[in-house]
Amino acid sequence: MMPTAFDHLLSLALTAASCLVLGVFVLAAAPRERLNQTYALFCGNIAVWAAFQGVMMLTIHDLELARSLSVAEHVGVVLIPVLFLHYTLLLAERPAHRMLRIHYGIALVFLILVLLPIPWIVGGVDETTYAAEKIVFVEPGPLYGVMMAWFFIPVLTGLNRLWGAYRNSTGARRNQMKYVFWGALIGYFGGCGNYLYVYDVPIPWFNPNGTYGVPIYMGMTAYAIVRHRLMDINVVIKKTFLYTLLYSACLAVFGFVVFALGQRLLLGAVDPRMIWLSMAGVLLVVTMVRPLDRFLTRMTDRLLFRERYRYQQTLKTASAGMGRIRSLPKLLTLIARVIVNSVRISHATIFLKRPGKPFLSVVASRGPKKKPVGLLRLEADSPIVARLERHAEPIVCEELREQRREPAVVAEMERLEAAVCVPSFIDQKLIGLFLLGEKRSGDMYNTEDLDIFSTLANQAALAIENAQAYAELIHTRDQLLQSERLATIGKFASDMAHEIKNPLQAIMTFFEALPERYENPDFRNRFARIAHGEARRIDQLVKDLVHYTRPRPP
Repeated sequence: MMPTAFDHLLSLALTAASCLVLGVFVLAAAPRERLNQTYALFCGNIAVWAAFQGVMMLTIHDLELARSLSVAEHVGVVLIPVLFLHYTLLLAERPAHRMLRIHYGIALVFLILVLLPIPWIVGGVDETTYAAEKIVFVEPGPLYGVMMAWFFIPVLTGLNRLWGAYRNSTGARRNQMKYVFWGALIGYFGGCGNYLYVYDVPIPWFNPNGTYGVPIYMGMTAYAIVRHRLMDINVVIKKTFLYTLLYSACLAVFGFVVFALGQRLLLGAVDPRMIWLSMAGVLLVVTMVRPLDRFLTRMTDRLLFRERYRYQQTLKTASAGMGRIRSLPKLLTLIARVIVNSVRISHATIFLKRPGKPFLSVVASRGPKKKPVGLLRLEADSPIVARLERHAEPIVCEELREQRREPAVVAEMERLEAAVCVPSFIDQKLIGLFLLGEKRSGDMYNTEDLDIFSTLANQAALAIENAQAYAELIHTRDQLLQSERLATIGKFASDMAHEIKNPLQAIMTFFEALPERYENPDFRNRFARIAHGEARRIDQLVKDLVHYTRPRPP
């Protein structure tokens, strides 16, 4: 069966929709990240190219409008290669600022040439026959071939950087690079077949089916993005529900093309006013995606994932309130208890590194399978500790087991009956970790769980540091009070010794003279009087001392 113009329009519509969906999704995930911004712009320009080319092909009875649509289409064409290069350099973490500036400069020159009324790039548009159907396609200007030749330079450079990143990476990153590289290769190999239309060199089957390579590229990229949480069924359900509106909005591009095609088939002409009205409607719907996304997120959490929403809110509340607890043992016990009771897991065990100690030991544990406090420890050369210090991110035992990576880490986590290990860092130093057992419901830990626990661990690190600082402050205060108390007691003892020594000295003086002057009655009377007075003075000092040291009622 020969391909028809509708087949080509369908491939363009799917390309525009898939690029718009993935671009919005990636940008919404991290709108401030340069990589996400660049990739979203890259996807957006592919969508611009595909959408405007599809509409242009149908605008048979208004060639002036068709040329304007072709100019808009080629704005996307010019920016696609340089944005792809920029995105791949960021993804491969191999910056080349000078090369980027050069290609952005070249793209700017071609962009100006496209927008100028002089037909240097877009020579014009003309009707052509495609599978016995009339469509409109662009006629190349004198510099179109130059632009096309430059198009492949940044594309091939970006593919080369992706290949290098794939070969030099390991583990999960290698898998991501694999899907992104092969997806990009398939996408560009298929998409570049559209240049053959410009020079009227159709290849059976390849045109228009090659354009389907671009949606395949988008799908492989999306698969690489969500690869590590592929087994989490709850998250798949949630994301499907959340982004139903997103897909609906973006597939309006497809509806728009079908609407225009229906006008042409049924009425024999395409009304430009309806085209612009449809484009405005699509723009309005897509603009509403982000606010509706936030609203649907809240509603989905509360209606479909009420239990998870509840415990996530509990963990967030506990995380915010940890800084007010000063007692370290009480703080650690509270954290473990809140995790076990809210998430309903077999155990939550907290390991903490004591100052001056090379190992981490259990300081708190709660749950049916709780671990003995103070008896378990993780040495500095423990596989878990070594991995956390290399990669400061949570460890999911099931992921490592499925990927058959780091068997020593898996074995140690199985010995400790842990499904997840979440590190706690301060100033890039590992001070503790949370070992979390399996959920009693049998569910897996998902991305949102790991994000919540990572936030909790970071907040706990600050709270632990504050509690330790507070304990050290109390200890220092007690030492100062003890020193002050000892100094006061010393001074008091010195004063008391002086006060007691004076009357004793008087009595001793009379005792020394008594043998010689015993026969003198005046001396004896005076001695008796003075000795009795000094003895009463000593007795009063002792009574005062007893009264001073007697505990006071509260």
